[in-house]
Amino acid sequence: MGEGSNALEWSEAFDVLPDDESDPEPIAIRKFEADNELLTAAHRAQNKYTQGNVVEGTIGSADVWNNELDRIALFHKNCGTSVEEMEAASVAQIASQYKVPFLGIRVLSNNITNGGAYDAGTGEACQHYVLDVVVEYMKAKQAALK
Repeated sequence: MGEGSNALEWSEAFDVLPDDESDPEPIAIRKFEADNELLTAAHRAQNKYTQGNVVEGTIGSADVWNNELDRIALFHKNCGTSVEEMEAASVAQIASQYKVPFLGIRVLSNNITNGGAYDAGTGEACQHYVLDVVVEYMKAKQAALK
C-alpha cells in the first residue's frame, strides 16, 4: 500500500467489447446487475451461513489480476467495489446474452488486502451457501407456479 499503481507495467487486458463505443448497447454490459429474485433468495439463505458474514456488495471483475493495493483501493473508492476477482464478469456476460438469471456469490479468505492465510474450507462453505440460495430460489419459483 502506498507504492502507487503503474498501468504501463501491466500486460494488455482482453476486452470482449467492440472498439467503437458509439453504440451504447455494448457499453451498458460493462456492469451487470444481480437478478432480483436470486438476490432475494440469497438474503433468505444468509441466516443458514455460519462460517462468516454474508455481505451484499459490488464485485469488481476483469480479465486481469489486480494485485496492487493502491489500484484495488482506487476501484473501491471510485466504483464502490467490495471485492475483486477474475470470473464473474465473464459468467454474467454469457448469462445476460442468454437471458439466464445471474447473481455473483464469492467467498473471501486469503487475499492481498487482508494478508489472510489460505483456508480450503472457505470454498466448500461457499458451495453450501450457493446450494442454499438455489434451494430458496427454487422454492420461490415453485410457489409462484401455484
